[in-house]
Amino acid sequence: MRDMGAAGLIEVRIKSDDKSGRKTGTRRSYAFAEFRSEDDAVDFLERHYPALNITTSHGSSTRVPIDYSRERRHVANPDDWKCTMCYFENFSRRATCKQCKAPRTSESAADMKLDGKSDECPQQTPSQFLVIRDLASSVTEATLAAEIKKLYVAKEDEPKQSSTAPTKLKSTAPIGNTSGLGAKPGSLTRVFMIRNKYSDISCNYGFAEFLTLDDARAAMVKYSASPQFTIASKPVTIAFIHSGVFIPFLHPAQDQDRRFTFAATHNPTLRLVYWNPSVYANEFAIFNETLYGDKPQNTEQIKNETDRSTGRESKKRKAEKDLLAPNGKKVIAMAPQLQMWANKHAELHGPNELNNSKESIDDKAPAAGSNALGTTDTNVLATSSAPFISYADLDRMCCLLCRRKFKNEPSLRRHEKISDMHKANIDNETLIARAIKDLKALGKEPESNYRDRAKERRMAHNQPSKPTPHPPKKYPQMTRDSGFSAEAPPAKPSTSKGAGLLAKMGWSTGEGLGAEGGGRTNIIETMAYAPGVGLGAEGGKIGDAAEEAARATKNDYADFVSKAKDKARERYGKMG
Repeated sequence: MRDMGAAGLIEVRIKSDDKSGRKTGTRRSYAFAEFRSEDDAVDFLERHYPALNITTSHGSSTRVPIDYSRERRHVANPDDWKCTMCYFENFSRRATCKQCKAPRTSESAADMKLDGKSDECPQQTPSQFLVIRDLASSVTEATLAAEIKKLYVAKEDEPKQSSTAPTKLKSTAPIGNTSGLGAKPGSLTRVFMIRNKYSDISCNYGFAEFLTLDDARAAMVKYSASPQFTIASKPVTIAFIHSGVFIPFLHPAQDQDRRFTFAATHNPTLRLVYWNPSVYANEFAIFNETLYGDKPQNTEQIKNETDRSTGRESKKRKAEKDLLAPNGKKVIAMAPQLQMWANKHAELHGPNELNNSKESIDDKAPAAGSNALGTTDTNVLATSSAPFISYADLDRMCCLLCRRKFKNEPSLRRHEKISDMHKANIDNETLIARAIKDLKALGKEPESNYRDRAKERRMAHNQPSKPTPHPPKKYPQMTRDSGFSAEAPPAKPSTSKGAGLLAKMGWSTGEGLGAEGGGRTNIIETMAYAPGVGLGAEGGKIGDAAEEAARATKNDYADFVSKAKDKARERYGKMG
């Protein structure tokens, strides 16, 4: 090509089509020529278009067509659109988003009207989140949570009319029948209010999250059956949301980002954020009173308390009272001695607070700080024998590990004992580190219910925390006046097992072995050798096996020094 006047030619790349060669048995080759500038390429093409006559090595001429190459660059279709909910790129032919199923809109995320209407699912597919629109400007998160609880199932008993009262006519107003409809009480976990990031002004719509999908569906059934559902005396619209409303926050969450994001219920490590970056969802957790509230007493317990207050106890009640163990459970009749040990066992392995005691044992344990574990009533909370660590702040009456607030201390302790959320968060190192950090910021430390009984005994008997070391025993030393020896008494020589057996057969120390005593008198030496070295190799013998074993057992630095000196002397002796 340079002979043909290709000025500015940089390189030529030859390609071969192997696929066509497999089908037809011949290989088709093609090449690309790269020029330094576009003008050089245009000049060469205009002079030789449409083909080049190339002479081969055999002297034959070949006609090769030439043309401009096509750049394989993806040219975006201007009709393609980006979803404003999940920011997914969709083709122009799609009417709904492929990822979140949101309808196509020509407005951008910044220009869209923030009224919650775009968050409704077009197909009304059930989800755990409900969007509440058309809220009043005065509605707060607490007000929204209290009003959404009206979607709980409630069985209201109709008032009974007396036989003498006249019969009242029923109202003919169109009131929907919602009896038996609604979500399970306590299923509402948290609510969100959409607020502006800069002014913190409410956008007059929010969201409600239920514990399960069935609870959210039951709440929607009650809303649909109600003729009009109002919040703060204003009718509102409730619907299911689509999957693109709350999207994952993929960046590492910083301190300023935690205000605008929240943790997912199914995965606390995943942070979610509202799809529109100009606003944020303000989280408000719901306290479940049905799980942590005090259970009402049944009719039989109320009757028993009434009889006890009036001093009237039946014979059966007195008999059952005699068969009660210290932990409050009924036991079988047994001998007095066995009954005493049964009571001791119940005292050690049962609850810490006995029913017959006026003062709890836990009250005698030392507790330091405002965050120390207090005592709770046995009827309210049965303490577990296994120790656990509390991350609670008793001043604010909240659990810093789960970020939940409670009305009183028994409810807080019950949450730490039986809550599934608390048990799951105990295994989360991130939440534990955050709770410890919050406690240290308040000047507190996590408290454990472990009871150090040894420390209590030392405090009761005024004993030191560490025992006083006893001085070593000193042997009596001799003086010339007293007649005692100045040196310590010699140690008694130890007799080996073999020497004892020989002594039983008549052998004494210093004699030779054998019946006539003419055998060897010296013991057989046991030598230690370096591993992997032959018996006759120089330097393979380490030394006496017993001494080496004793040196390895003691691991003393002095033995190491003496061994090094012996080796040095041995090398010096070999040098002559």
